[in-house]
Amino acid sequence: MLHAFPSSSQDAPSPAATVLGELLIDSVWSIDEQLDEVISESKSAIAAQPEREKEQVNGRLDESGAVLNRDAATKDKGTLLEVVRLLLVRSVVSNGVSRDRAMCSPFFLMFF
Repeated sequence: MLHAFPSSSQDAPSPAATVLGELLIDSVWSIDEQLDEVISESKSAIAAQPEREKEQVNGRLDESGAVLNRDAATKDKGTLLEVVRLLLVRSVVSNGVSRDRAMCSPFFLMFF
């Protein structure tokens, strides 16, 4: 026989945890936007390079700072994706907050 009904209030996160989750998602969203800007600026710089700078030097492609910046920013976006995935899996942030941000950024659409 059941002695008591289970409490649903134990499953709800505390208000402090909810606020922390929102701050984390907002921070991730800002970082993602900055990385998008770096990638965009790098692509513009690469396209603006004269052809002779794009030629091979000593048998290998000469990678300019713009190429390195683009590659680093792309790698950082992958790392950021993994961090958000872990935050969601471990219930540090709620799906609801991430869904709200998904409307503003395609980065968060990957999770839904």
